[in-house]
Amino acid sequence: MGSFAYSMHVRAAGSRAIAHGLEHLLPTRGYDLHQTGRRKVWIAEARNGWVGLLLSSLEDSVDLAGPLSAELQTDVLHVLVNDSDSWHYQTFRNGVAVDDFDSLGEMNSAGELRPTAQVEHLIRGGGAEALGQALGERLRGMMKNLDDWMPPEIREIQRKFQRGAASPEETDKYFHWAKTESPRRVADYMRAGGFEFGPLGSPPNAEALRGHVERLRSFLSPSAYEEQVRAILGEQGAFAEETLARFLPLVGVASVYAHLSYRYLDEFSKDELVKQGVRLVKHLRFQKRRRRS
Repeated sequence: MGSFAYSMHVRAAGSRAIAHGLEHLLPTRGYDLHQTGRRKVWIAEARNGWVGLLLSSLEDSVDLAGPLSAELQTDVLHVLVNDSDSWHYQTFRNGVAVDDFDSLGEMNSAGELRPTAQVEHLIRGGGAEALGQALGERLRGMMKNLDDWMPPEIREIQRKFQRGAASPEETDKYFHWAKTESPRRVADYMRAGGFEFGPLGSPPNAEALRGHVERLRSFLSPSAYEEQVRAILGEQGAFAEETLARFLPLVGVASVYAHLSYRYLDEFSKDELVKQGVRLVKHLRFQKRRRRS
């Protein structure tokens, strides 16, 4: 399984203002603060002018980024990793969206299902519903097989990646397996079920990268330079979280957030997080407000 790390980062001098902002914002968005609420958020101590937030729900994390920026009249950066295949960021200033970047670039016709004999047979027999059901079953089978396909040594290196503890030698070994063996196994498995796909997408071109760098300029750390930012945004690595880990310090955010989400916290000790620049200081629980009948 790849990584699905995600986090929100709010420009602020301290975490207290962020907690107060959330406590005021959540009720206006249909949530109630509650000690036993199933939705949760950890708020980190400010570092380099940014306060990190780890929400238990990706949907909440994405949905609250813009409104929290508006509530606090400040900058917000939201980042996520999609199954280690790609990474994405959104930036907001005073509630207004500034930029939206995906390392896979435009996805107009990417990943398009090719018309194999199996696909045509499914469409003739049961239409789009039958095709969707068969494809879903095949994809679920593929996800179950991913760990089995991975040799024990590579699986252990993957765990180290998630903790940010892989050595350069282990990194090379991991990248080599991911670039050679993993894509072949996935393609063979899907092809055996009669499914073939077009390319997953193309990275942003030079013009698009210049636009992203321009819109990022006011979010960048003073020590970052544009050529470095452009190179990282255009990078197509085997594991998207590793590229994100090199991007985050350019805006002053700890690189370990590229491997973090609320549910990944169990993989890190408190001391490990502190050493990597993350000190969690405030925990809130909330829940969707019940509709009155």
